[in-house]
Amino acid sequence: SDAFNSAVGHGGGYRHVYYKGATMLLNLQYVLGDSLFQQAMKHYFNQWKFCHPYPEDFRNSIIQFTHVDLNWFFDQWMESTKTIDYAISRVKKSGVDSFQIKFTRRGRSQMPLDFSVTAVDGNQYDFHIPNTWFTKKTTAMVLPKWYGWDRLQQRYSCSLFIPSGIKEVVIDPGFRLADIYMLNNYKKFPARLYFDSQVNNLPDWKQYQLYWRPDIWYNAVDGIKAGLHLEGNYFELKHKFSLTAWFNTTLLQNGIPKYDLEEAGFDSIVPVSFNFSYQTNTHRFIRNSTLEVSAKLLDGLWGGSGNFSIQTNANNAITLGVKSMYRSKNFDLNYLLYPEQWLAGNMNTQASLGLEHKYRYLKGNGKINALLRSSSLFSDYSYSDLTVTVINKNKLGKLDCNTRFIGRIGTGDPAPESELYLAGASPEELMESKFVRSKAFVPEDWLGYGEDINHFQQGGGLNLRGYSGYQASELNKNDSSVYALYSGKSGLAFSSELDFDNLIRFKPGISKSWLHVDTYLFADAGFISYETNAEEFALGRLRADAGLGFAFTIKRWGVLEKVKPFTLRVDLPLFVNRVPAASDQYFAFRYVVGIGRTF
Repeated sequence: SDAFNSAVGHGGGYRHVYYKGATMLLNLQYVLGDSLFQQAMKHYFNQWKFCHPYPEDFRNSIIQFTHVDLNWFFDQWMESTKTIDYAISRVKKSGVDSFQIKFTRRGRSQMPLDFSVTAVDGNQYDFHIPNTWFTKKTTAMVLPKWYGWDRLQQRYSCSLFIPSGIKEVVIDPGFRLADIYMLNNYKKFPARLYFDSQVNNLPDWKQYQLYWRPDIWYNAVDGIKAGLHLEGNYFELKHKFSLTAWFNTTLLQNGIPKYDLEEAGFDSIVPVSFNFSYQTNTHRFIRNSTLEVSAKLLDGLWGGSGNFSIQTNANNAITLGVKSMYRSKNFDLNYLLYPEQWLAGNMNTQASLGLEHKYRYLKGNGKINALLRSSSLFSDYSYSDLTVTVINKNKLGKLDCNTRFIGRIGTGDPAPESELYLAGASPEELMESKFVRSKAFVPEDWLGYGEDINHFQQGGGLNLRGYSGYQASELNKNDSSVYALYSGKSGLAFSSELDFDNLIRFKPGISKSWLHVDTYLFADAGFISYETNAEEFALGRLRADAGLGFAFTIKRWGVLEKVKPFTLRVDLPLFVNRVPAASDQYFAFRYVVGIGRTF
């Protein structure tokens, strides 16, 4: 086990050696029966006490003592990655008090099978299906052998006489079999509903866990949204879903802060909205793969997406995806922080291919993301782009230096919500955050694009935070036309942040357990390209900013362990290399506010 991924650091799968070893012994006991297993372990101990046996020695000792051919067992457990998964595929009445039960071996490992049948009158009947000529000592009724292994003879059927009828059938009622998916071990789907108290709970491998809680949210159009949240998962790996549905009450419309919107009734808004997502691993079909789907009717947007990803190794992943967004009428644009950057009645459908690579180096680590997007079927737009993002996190003594590079090359006629934005996130990206997807908490006078820098900036795009809300007008000398370069098809930018909060030991006792303050210097530089009136390609001028930033993170919410940390960021872009039209000061006090760090 010392060679299993860093014995010194106890990292990776080191502990897994012991977990799997204990599980293997429990399943060996399941195969041999309690008495024979205990005798065999005593024999092994006496044979090898004060010695250093190897796996082959344990294998030979058990086989020699029991006189049972267990090579199939040790081959599966010690020389393969095959898994155990048995399922009840069908329970059918075949006559008076006669029933046919069909089992399926979904995993590639074979094992003998214990199962119990609970009758309607409450009586329990125990059965045992051997998988070899050997039958362990058991009080259960022994059924004919299940011939087959791996993908050979994966189905088994037996006929049973159960007076009063069958209420439940359970595979491995003693819970010793290392079955990787217990949900199909029952005739009835095993699920339990809990109230979601926002406290972390250990996953239950015996049943599907469901959690519910009330949910309240707000935006300036729908008003207070009163709803219910339901989520579920099996072992945090399979069939993981989240569904939140709200009734849009229209109470306190335009409330916090005040927006210049007409108060809408139920004839204008959709009374009910929802947000649904589902994720499950698909290891059975392709190793280390995951399927994700989502659908929403949320804040005026009909949306849906699907992604299939494969983790090829610890550092690399491939993702295939589709996504669709649609706002049916102009009224739906009232929800948006930037309504002029979205067109109602136009379908925006895109297909994508993403590649991710993680790496480590001396005193740092990094991640490269490459995303190729293209408009797809039923889209009212025709565009494609390739975006490469590189993020590095470096440790320089007590300083943390984080950098981000982004470059995009785009063609065609992109949807305005999906374009590359100079100062921050696009409207498409804003929809991923509940705090900024709609008018709700950002003051209206911080929004829009004009001749001066504004005060709201959400991380994303080229991330030139010093130009938030600025339309970035630029004169093209060749055709004497002025172009607004706050968004475009292509661009390039580099950002860096130097965190120095470790040098400042200011952690008041009243807040150090729940509040963390990051202080950092930042600098951003980049440019955006555009197409002239003559359809010629042109590069915008290089723009840069620099300043001081603060990020206030509520890292804990008391007993509410599952509530995610919340970060309010305040950046002071004190310097810009190209002053906006309404100012002539390169150095000036400016501030932008956003949710979360920029990268």
